[in-house]
Amino acid sequence: MSLSISATTEILGSLNHKPKKKLGQNFLVDGNIVRKSLSMASLKKGLPVVEIGPGLGTLTQELLEQNHCVFAVEIDQNLIGNLER
Repeated sequence: MSLSISATTEILGSLNHKPKKKLGQNFLVDGNIVRKSLSMASLKKGLPVVEIGPGLGTLTQELLEQNHCVFAVEIDQNLIGNLER
C-alpha cells in the first residue's frame, strides 16, 4: 500500500493531525521506497518485525502482506486509532 501525497494529506486532515517536528515525523508515500527498503532488509518470510513509528501504516501494510507478524510501536495518540483500522 502506498499513499499519494494528496491521500496522505487528506488522511492527516481527517485526523486533525499536523506532523510533529519534535517526533521527527515524516510520512512515507512512495511505494518504490517501501519495496526497496524491504528488499534491502532481506527479511525472511514470516519473521516477526518491530516497526517503530508506523505513522499511517504504509510500511506496516506491506509487511503484513508479506506474512510478517508486525509489532508496531506508535507514541502519537492521534495516529494510533487510524492504525487500528
